[in-house]
Parts: sequence; structure tokens; C-alpha cells
Amino acid sequence: MCLNKDAHSYKIVVAGEENSIISAPINSRVYTLYTEIYDSSTGHWRMADNPLPNAKFGSDPGVWCKGLFYCITELPYGVVRFDAEGGIWSELDAAMPCSVSTPVLAESNGRLIMVGRVVNNLNKEIEKIQIWELQSVGRDIKAWTELQQMPPSIYSEFMAPLKFYSPLVCSAIGDWLCIGTHLSPCAIAFNLYNYTWKSLPSDPLFPGNRNFRLLGLCYKPALSGWYL
Repeated sequence: MCLNKDAHSYKIVVAGEENSIISAPINSRVYTLYTEIYDSSTGHWRMADNPLPNAKFGSDPGVWCKGLFYCITELPYGVVRFDAEGGIWSELDAAMPCSVSTPVLAESNGRLIMVGRVVNNLNKEIEKIQIWELQSVGRDIKAWTELQQMPPSIYSEFMAPLKFYSPLVCSAIGDWLCIGTHLSPCAIAFNLYNYTWKSLPSDPLFPGNRNFRLLGLCYKPALSGWYL
């Protein structure tokens, strides 16, 4: 959902996948992703343009930033964006960081942030967790700029219970970026203003075996009694 505070209106974007079987080759399926937009100012739904045909959407839920919706695509990794006003999907013209793995997006005060692992392609070992920001580096040119690397001591403790392919879960509120995973009760907070790190309290209800993905939600203003 995208909120327009000045117009006191909002838009809801819903994207759903339809698959159908075609005769040749036998039992071959064709997948189509449709996008619909609800505008509270008109009270109506309308169809939008279809996404890029080669975009393979991953599990990242995506984020809104300055009126545009951004989400990760896979194989290879990339970022696409959706303009709810014009109803148009487009590919973000910014090269992904070298050797990035399992990236995830977050939005903080109008800044588009990406968190991901950097992997050694020779032995497939995770070398570090890196934070990038999408910035302008020239006229109409965007690039992912490195902001910070997770300190080795925090990184070692955070990665200890995780597997190579474990997805990250990130969300931001104010200047704080929270990094976690559904496979561990640990969570890390990074301040995007003064570049400081801190560990958050562990989840006391974290189960021994979890076979589903737990997603977090930032609430603003903050819930009473909860502080970073």
C-alpha cells in the first residue's frame, strides 16, 4: 500500500500469478503475473502493465520508497520497480554488487537500502554481510554504494546457527535497520545515521524447530515500552 498524505488517499497494489497448461510440450505450464491497483480517491480497481517477462520474483516482500515499489528478482539477482501512478513495471538500471547472495531491501527515511551476503565464488563460503544504499553517482545514473560491513565479532555470532542459503529478514524504522532470520532468535540493529551496531534481545519464544518463515513488521510510532 502507498499512502499519499497530501491528497489524503492511498493506493493498494495486488500482484497475482496465474498458470495454465498448454498442449505442446505436454503438461508444460505458462505463468503470468497480473497487477491490479486500487485507488481510494476513485474507489475503483484497474489493471496495470504486466511485469517484465524475464523477471523471476523471489521471496523478498519488497518495499515502497518515494512512491515507487521495489522488489528483488532472482536468477540472476536484480531489482525491479513499479510506478503505481502510471501502472508501469521497469528494471532498475543499477548493477547488483559483485558476488551478492540472498539480498533483501529496506526503506529508511526515503533511502533505499539493501542487505546481503557476499560469497566467495570459489568455495561458496560466506565472507561477510554488507549494507548498501542506492545513490546517484551522476546525471540519471544510480549505483549501489557500500555503507557498512557487519563487524567480524557480531557477524560470527549472528551466522553461527545459520546455513549458507538461509534468507535474511530486514526492516527499518527511523534510522534503525533491523536484520534477522527465521532460523535464529538473534537480531541485529544498525543505525543508518551514526553507523553503530547493537544486538537486540533474543526471541524467548523461538522454537527448536521451525519450518515456516517468520516475518517482522515495523510499527510507527514505536510500541509503548519498546526501545532500541
